[in-house]
Amino acid sequence: MSFRLVAKRSFSSVNPRVTIAKNCHVFSLVKNAKTEAELNAALAAGSTFDVAKAFSGDLGATVNQYIADTPVPINVNQEVPPDMSAWQNKEFGDYVNEEVNRDAFKPFVWGAA
Repeated sequence: MSFRLVAKRSFSSVNPRVTIAKNCHVFSLVKNAKTEAELNAALAAGSTFDVAKAFSGDLGATVNQYIADTPVPINVNQEVPPDMSAWQNKEFGDYVNEEVNRDAFKPFVWGAA
C-alpha cells in the first residue's frame, strides 16, 4: 500500500461510517445502472455525497441512526474465553476421535469403494 493512501486514510477527518454509507450508495447506483451514462453518473455520485439526500424513508432513518451511533467501547484487557469445541482447543485424543469418525475420513482407512 502506498504511503499516500495510508496517510490519506490515517489523517482523514471523514467518519468511517459515512464512507461505508457512501460506498453502499454508489454500489446500489452502479448495480441499477442500465446505460453507460447512468453508470458514469453513478460513479460520479461518490464524490458529491450527502447522507441526508442519498437515503430516504426507512432506509434513510436506519443509515442516519447507524452514522450517529457511537461505537461500543471495547475493553482490550478483557480475556476472551476459549471455544472448547474448536479443534485447536481440544485434547489431542478427543480431536483424533472426532476426525476418525467422520464419513469423509473412512475412505482413507478402507480405501475408496
